[in-house]
Amino acid sequence: MADDESKKSGSRAPLILAVIVGGLLLLILTLAVSFGAFIRFGPDWNKPTGTFNGALAGNVIVGPDCRVVKMKRSTVYSRSEEGGINDVRSKQIHYLEDYLAGKVSDYAGLSSDLHAENTHKYTYGTKAYIPAIEKSYAEGREIVFQIVDTGSNFGGAVIDDPGKRAKGYRPESRGDAGYLYVDIAVRDDRLLNDPRLNLENFDMFVGNGCSRASIDTVHGVQGLTQLATDIATKAQYYAGTSEGRTQYKNSCPSGLQTACNEFAARVMAETKADLNFVGKNAYDQYEYVKNKPACYTVVSSALTSTNELAAGDILFRPGKSSGGHGHVGFYVGGGHVASASIGSHVPQISTWNTSSVLTFAARIKGSSCP
Repeated sequence: MADDESKKSGSRAPLILAVIVGGLLLLILTLAVSFGAFIRFGPDWNKPTGTFNGALAGNVIVGPDCRVVKMKRSTVYSRSEEGGINDVRSKQIHYLEDYLAGKVSDYAGLSSDLHAENTHKYTYGTKAYIPAIEKSYAEGREIVFQIVDTGSNFGGAVIDDPGKRAKGYRPESRGDAGYLYVDIAVRDDRLLNDPRLNLENFDMFVGNGCSRASIDTVHGVQGLTQLATDIATKAQYYAGTSEGRTQYKNSCPSGLQTACNEFAARVMAETKADLNFVGKNAYDQYEYVKNKPACYTVVSSALTSTNELAAGDILFRPGKSSGGHGHVGFYVGGGHVASASIGSHVPQISTWNTSSVLTFAARIKGSSCP
């Protein structure tokens, strides 16, 4: 009997072993698929679409979920060159030509940094506008882009493309700055080297809160120059990011870290907007701007709302207050003001409202003030 039981146990052993091995293989396969999905999509790609990473430093806030990002370069890719016809979610790419021809109505596809491991990135479906491309390629027509694709070039790899090197580009490591580059999806290979689409150093409006009105506010309808955008960018960096505030405090002379006029003069000098924007206090700067019509346009002498303002406008308390010397700051868009306050705080962002003392607004003209 014992021998029979031993034989039965022995005959079951291979079956038990097979079950165990099969279970382990299934577990390994499951983990591999999960890991592959993580690498392919990344956790951010499975979140609700269109969320903009507000941690991007040094970019102008235009409004809720809308910023101007200072992009380094745009390039072009086609279905035959790389990536096939689908985006990262296996949806068909919307090509720029099809969008402009009305074959797709919602957006044209962009590729940029969607890599989950990067600090600065976009999420799938984020809306974007590029005014420079609208002007150079589409004769001013509105183009609504969406960031729906990515590639290894946006994840920190060293870029050394012989074709791009032939056009003068140098090998570069983008590190965590892949979000400053975009590829435009096109159907026609003849557009790959089109100078109207291959741009450098341009503004991209990013976020699902962006609209044509956002673009018009910052690009020309209210007479805003590129220099004014630079002013807002610099002020936003020093006042609206921890990195910028630390840099400002560490490099500003002791005793001047909270001076509003020092902050204003530094922003104007570093952007090369006006090297003469000095003065021992904000009131002197107010008088200087008010009496220099060759360089500045008075937007309003009695603001009651931000509707008249554009990013980069300089705001003053008009005249001396009782026992004081005025106040100065910069409008950075979205109802926000960047300013410092003597003895109170280093540069920071606050909300402009009807009780604000900053009611005189001026806008710089041209490329710089001589």
